[in-house]
Amino acid sequence: MIYDSEPENENDSNRVEMSWSDNIEERLNMIIEESKDKSIKHISHAKCKKRLYYITSSVSIIIPFVITFINAVNETSYYKHDYELMNIVLIMLSGVVNSLNTFFNWGKKHGDHDIASIRYSELKNEVETVLIVKRRYRSPADVTLRNFTNQIQALNKYSIDL
Repeated sequence: MIYDSEPENENDSNRVEMSWSDNIEERLNMIIEESKDKSIKHISHAKCKKRLYYITSSVSIIIPFVITFINAVNETSYYKHDYELMNIVLIMLSGVVNSLNTFFNWGKKHGDHDIASIRYSELKNEVETVLIVKRRYRSPADVTLRNFTNQIQALNKYSIDL
């Protein structure tokens, strides 16, 4: 909402840009380090979740195949064996593995950790790009610091937990 009591030119002329200082650059370097650290941690968690997902998915696929194979071999053999108990155990094992995979949702968590890692890495690269430029050619320090602080806070708040 624009108030008529304050002329627009007065607001513009009162604006003073914050100058770049070592303290601001130090704070941005802390954001770089935090982003780098969290990106690495998310990569590690993503690899772990990926392994769990592939192991449980593989078991879920292999067990029904084994049951079918055993039953087919049993039906075609001259001597019939009673594999009913083994089939029941394998079906129960398959159900447990599927339940674990569904409950913990390792595939989705793998993707979420990958996305978080990429976002932290992108933030690190953006801050490094700003710090490479000479101070006099950068955007205002207060605006830049607020922007990157808001980005790191949003990433910390909305990324999957470590």
